[in-house]
Amino acid sequence: MKYRDLYEYCQEQPLYIGRNVIRDKALELTGVPKIPITIVDMDPQHCRGFYLSAKNQDHVMVRQFGGHIVAIARGLNKCWTRFVVVKEFMHLFGDELSAADTGAEFEALLQGINGPDELTPQIQSEFDCFWMALGALCPEAKRLEYAAKRALNEIDDYTIALELKIPQLYVPRLFESRYRKILDRILAS
Repeated sequence: MKYRDLYEYCQEQPLYIGRNVIRDKALELTGVPKIPITIVDMDPQHCRGFYLSAKNQDHVMVRQFGGHIVAIARGLNKCWTRFVVVKEFMHLFGDELSAADTGAEFEALLQGINGPDELTPQIQSEFDCFWMALGALCPEAKRLEYAAKRALNEIDDYTIALELKIPQLYVPRLFESRYRKILDRILAS
């Protein structure tokens, strides 16, 4: 899978990996010519960002920008913006079955993420993209170093968030027992 190539590339980068560095590598690996980012008015309490594939020709933004696009909510700070943008870039590595390319599919996705619905390919894709973004933004060697320091109370989540430039809310996810298992499943697919 091409995500594995991106993941391995990110392991060799400096601690702070710019979103444009990740974008450029993702575009190279997927053959997508461009993926503009646009700021939109939406409530970040409900949705911080979304990805539209070039196949979604019914959407006005896809027609306006001429292909793939990432839209993010206005007003997010730099760490949130960076994380959301990188997470949405991860959809470039998804398959057609997991795409939410229609308004109805996107609405069902938003309803299903927090509801009792079944785990659809679109919902699984959202979960996978979240973990893929974490894997790309935190090199494994540094994650292990943070884990050791964190276990000894030598570093806190806020400091880790500042160093990685990711939302503090997601720092504990890097140290969950399932982190490596989930990432290994994604890397193996």
